[in-house]
Parts: sequence; structure tokens; C-alpha cells
Amino acid sequence: MVKLKYILAVYIFSFFVLPCYAVDLTSEVILSAVSAKKSEASSDISGRIFLKLLDKKNIVSDIHYQYEDSKHRLNVAYVKFLKGKFDLVVGRQLMAWGSGYNFNPTDIFNSKPLGAAFDPVYYKTGRDAVTLTSYHFGAMTDFVYAAGYSIENEVSSDITIDETGKEDFGLRIKKNVSDFDIALSYTKLGEREFEVNGTEYTDNDDNVFGVSIKGSIPKIDWGIWLEAARFNDQEKDEFVTGLEYIYDRWTFNCEYYYNGFGSKNKANYDVNLLFKGRTLGVDYIVPSASYLFSEKLTITGFVFSNLNDSSTIIGSVADYFYNDIIEIAILPFAVFGDSSSEYGSQKESVGDFGVQGLIKLAF
Repeated sequence: MVKLKYILAVYIFSFFVLPCYAVDLTSEVILSAVSAKKSEASSDISGRIFLKLLDKKNIVSDIHYQYEDSKHRLNVAYVKFLKGKFDLVVGRQLMAWGSGYNFNPTDIFNSKPLGAAFDPVYYKTGRDAVTLTSYHFGAMTDFVYAAGYSIENEVSSDITIDETGKEDFGLRIKKNVSDFDIALSYTKLGEREFEVNGTEYTDNDDNVFGVSIKGSIPKIDWGIWLEAARFNDQEKDEFVTGLEYIYDRWTFNCEYYYNGFGSKNKANYDVNLLFKGRTLGVDYIVPSASYLFSEKLTITGFVFSNLNDSSTIIGSVADYFYNDIIEIAILPFAVFGDSSSEYGSQKESVGDFGVQGLIKLAF
């Protein structure tokens, strides 16, 4: 596993050995508060620092530091070397694989949690890796080595998940064909271990084959995407497909997700899938609509619906940029479904509805 001290060593090299002419520094402070029907109101403060080296023709460098929930994390720390038709990225980095909006079955390295697409302050977690990218024959080819990792997630005051993963290897070939971006991928997925309040669960290693397509339908100009992954050793499939239509100030989006690891019968739900970052059911639909009131205000409404047990989360985001420094967001939500359903079971802890408020200061 790549240790923090080695990442820092890369940055000492980047700052003091490699000539540097300018630095772009941005800081963010995020104030958040949550109130729900059955849970006590809570508040939190977190911060992020983004540091980028500029004015180097063949070298790009980035650092993201994050403080949240009384924990410190170097979220991103990499150096990118550009030489001819090759790029080499070394360090803690973000790898954006897949075309899905809410779900990314092929993104083994930097997967995102449910609802992250509608969170105005969400930022992916970096992974220690080495990525070599080749630009030949009109295609982009990525070779990825991702080191093992160990993270702790405090889901609630009484649930803590310790996740440990072994190293992963990935290969992706991406090419534009008739205005469609098409990618084929293979990942050697390492073993994952999860410890939830002292109980251990294991996901064995696997060979994952993926395909991703994104483009627009000719003449009507609707955006369309498809992403699928085959977990070969487990003989399980995941895929997502969606449509997007933009009219004037409106943006309409609808996505369908198929989870081959889940069950269509809620009586057979495997709750351990939640600890592994998966959903419980098989079929999901996520429609959303967004309206741009002005350059400062956007309001989005969305629905997460489990089609197998009819449980649903309905939410909205009102995102307002007061000025170049202050961003304010309000996120109300409501939960529907019986106590044995996937989303309805959450009403026991949070109730039928709630609201989250965010203030982000950037300077």
C-alpha cells in the first residue's frame, strides 16, 4: 500500500526540485445542519483546500486536503507528467470511469454513494494509484494500478464500517465513434473485507468486464448513455441507462439501474449489500428535473424509486450563489414505503421527512 509519507515525498519533489512559476490556491469551509422528524437536529463544519501548480507545460500537480467529522484526509495528491502521446499520473487521484449519472458499475476505483449526484458539496474520495494513459490510433487507453486501502466510515452514531481492499488492476480503451464516446474496460478487482461493529464480511476478488457508451440521439438531440459491468466470477451483472433532454432553462433526466446482486423479493434482501455500497433490490428508476431561475439560483427535484418494493425517496435541491464566495443550498426530502422496504426502513431512524441546509464559503 502506498503510504502517506511516500505521497508527501512526491510533493516535496514537485515543489522544490521541479521548477514552478505559479500556484492556484482555493479554500472552502462548509457549514451543514440536518433536521429530520425522528432524529435530533445536528450540525457540522468541514473544510477543504485545493492547491494546484500552474505554468508548467509538461507537469500538472494537484493537492486536495479535507477536514470532516473530526478527521483529516489528504483526499487528492498527485503529479501528472505529460510527454508526447503519454500521460503518467502518480499519487492519490480520481479516476472517472463510466457514463452513468447516479450509478457507475464500471467505476471500481472511485465509486460514489447514492444521491451524490445531487449533493452540491460532494467530492469523490481519491485512491492511491499509478495511471498511464496512451493516445494512439484515435483512442485513449488507460492502464491503472490502484494500491490497497483501508478506510473507516461512521454511518451513524451506532454503526461504523471498516473497509479494507487489496490492490486492483484496470485497463480501459475509449474512442469516439460517430459522436458517441465508447469505452471497453477490464478490472482485476481485489478482495474486499468489511467489518461492521465487530462482524466481518468478505467480497472475493473478481474479474470485471465493462462497457460504457455516451452520446446524443441524432436529430432530436437527446442525451443518452449506457454502462454495464459483468462480475465474471460471481456471475452477476449491473447496468444503467438513461436519457437527458434540455429545453430552454429546463433539464430533464431519467435513469434506470439494474442491480444483479439484489433481490426482487424484499423478504430475501441481503442487508450486508448496504455495507458494501450496493442497493438491496434489482430495479431502480431515478427521474429528475432542474430549472435554472437565474445565474445564481437553480432548483432540482429528484426521485429514487425501488421498483421491486415500491419504496421511494423524493428530494429537491435549491442551490443559490449569493456571490463569488458564498453558496447556500437547501435540501428537503421525504421517505415513502413500509418498514420492510429498502427506503421505508429508514423512517424508523429519520422519520417521514427532513431537511438539510448547507453554506459553502470559498476563498
